[in-house]
Amino acid sequence: MIYSFFWFNIICILICWIIYPVCLFLFSRLKKRSLFSNINFFEEPFISFIVAAHNEEENIIKRIENLIEVTDLYPFEIIIGSDGSTDKTVEIAKKCNHPEVRVLDFKKNRGRAMVHNDCSEFAKGDILIFTDAETVFCSDFIKLIMRHFTNAKTGAVAGRIHYLNENESDIGRSAGIYWRYEELIRTCESNLGLLGFGTGAALAMRKDAYVNIMPNEDIDYAATLLAVAKGYYIIYEPKAIAYDYISESFESAFKTRIRQTSRCFKSVLKRLFTKELCLKRFDLFFAALFHKTFRHLTPFFMIFAFVSNVFLLGQHMLYITVFFTQLLFYLLAFTGYISRETYKGRFKVIFSFPYQFVLYNISRFIGVLKAVFGKEQASYTTIR
Repeated sequence: MIYSFFWFNIICILICWIIYPVCLFLFSRLKKRSLFSNINFFEEPFISFIVAAHNEEENIIKRIENLIEVTDLYPFEIIIGSDGSTDKTVEIAKKCNHPEVRVLDFKKNRGRAMVHNDCSEFAKGDILIFTDAETVFCSDFIKLIMRHFTNAKTGAVAGRIHYLNENESDIGRSAGIYWRYEELIRTCESNLGLLGFGTGAALAMRKDAYVNIMPNEDIDYAATLLAVAKGYYIIYEPKAIAYDYISESFESAFKTRIRQTSRCFKSVLKRLFTKELCLKRFDLFFAALFHKTFRHLTPFFMIFAFVSNVFLLGQHMLYITVFFTQLLFYLLAFTGYISRETYKGRFKVIFSFPYQFVLYNISRFIGVLKAVFGKEQASYTTIR
């Protein structure tokens, strides 16, 4: 039993982080799904921008101006959904003199999910584009996103987030590396028709594909999986860039990862184990399982692999080698933690990568436990 338990956890880690991405990369080079169609399924597509905002008085006007600037080919509306704002967000947004800006003032802070649901019902657009108050779209974002909707099977298109402050902190740099790895996976999954997730700050969705989500969920995984269950495909468009900021401090990044994991883990499991995915789209079921669920369970795989390895030390040299490899990795992570503010050497990555990987997985561990015990947080304040 210990042998089986040890190898099960080792194999799960390898599948999640190495085997699955490598297989995706190879298969995407051999077979690429056609992303576009020459048939236009809209006579004149109408776009509804949806911005869920909580106390964003400093950013809301800039966000509105950016959305107006990038939208010159299609009729549109901008819906600002104030999620119980206590500052001047609503007042400032209402003073905007553009006729297509609409403000929905929700008095109670309920979280983005409920605001997205209500704004989507209010929206009159064929395409809903969800974004955040701090986000800024590049000039050709709309053009790059909208071309995918000429295919009737496209349910949602996700843009690429570029963090403007990525190089200003170790947290930002590690997040940049992580997202480049994530972008490679999403690109390959998109090419193969296996993508089930998006990016909440830059996500366009066909209104017919949108299904209301629960208060403790987010559109970037719950709404997209629901669209997939209806038979649609999710597309990743890496050229459609949205600029944003990432948490720069250890504490805020840690809290953000816990919150994201706690909201995502149980929701994805619930969406995956339905007949629409398990039976009708089992290829996407396994893609989402290896991509998201195994990633959230990685800290448990790591703990179980290390503990079971202890009981196998006397069995074979292989187990001794694996054990000391794990031990060395955790020692490098600890060194990275205690020297994160001082060490500036050429080989800093030797310490920073293990440290950031362990940090991510500690936060995932806590996030999964919060989800299991029903401690997910519906409403929250963005932390930078």
